[in-house]
Amino acid sequence: MSIVLVIIGLIVGGILVGQEMINQAQIRMIVKDIERFKTAAETFKTKYDCLPGDCGNATTFFGTDNNGCPEGYGTTGTCNGNGDGMVGPPDAQCDPSNDTAHLEEQKFWQQLSLAGMINGSFNGAPTNYTTTRLDADWPGVNEPLTSFRNASYHIYNLSMSGNAGNDSCIKFYVYPAAGGNSIRLGSVTGPGNGQGYNHAGLMTPQEAKAFDTKFDDGVPNTGTITEDHQLGSGYFPGWSGQPACSPDGVTYYSTGVNTTIQECVFEFVNVF
Repeated sequence: MSIVLVIIGLIVGGILVGQEMINQAQIRMIVKDIERFKTAAETFKTKYDCLPGDCGNATTFFGTDNNGCPEGYGTTGTCNGNGDGMVGPPDAQCDPSNDTAHLEEQKFWQQLSLAGMINGSFNGAPTNYTTTRLDADWPGVNEPLTSFRNASYHIYNLSMSGNAGNDSCIKFYVYPAAGGNSIRLGSVTGPGNGQGYNHAGLMTPQEAKAFDTKFDDGVPNTGTITEDHQLGSGYFPGWSGQPACSPDGVTYYSTGVNTTIQECVFEFVNVF
């Protein structure tokens, strides 16, 4: 019996080590993905003299979406952006009249794909075509899917501009490194599910700190990698009953039950 238990222990230990190695490989791939997207966006801008999604004459290069613009969810073509240099600025979040700018977030991936600068095919459309929130995430369909816990990459601009003076928008878009076209990495199906948006938790605080330390500065609210949920329990109230990954924005949770919850979501700020 003792021998059997030892063998079982070795098998379980081997499985855990193997899973950790897979996780680490997938996490390293995340950083490579961000660099790849950055290069693709910069190459696109050099070739077409505009940013993907924001491009004011994208239909000249790729044709017009066969289901109409600005929303579009057809099988061919795309829609034009507003050409302001920002991919999906936050004022569109609070200003329904600015839906064209808001939809740039999905067109970004579609146009990079149409230009042959990233792998995959993306429809450039929101998940729910009738919703007032037009940035819903659809991993593998309207934005890239990672192999790490059903996470997806969502592009948007963190500049505090336009209608962001609205108090609700400030609460929604307060980031320490606000500004620039940035990429959020989060899960659509994990803890804190954001009603179809990739604000759901992806890593535990320990995993997040290790990730941030290895690839940035290890601090949630500074550097080029910041933690999305740093506003604590006041951030997206009601979406999740879980505590935030970093309630003060300065340190990650380090003790207690909070360390076991996958509540951390990242922003790669000012990518390009």
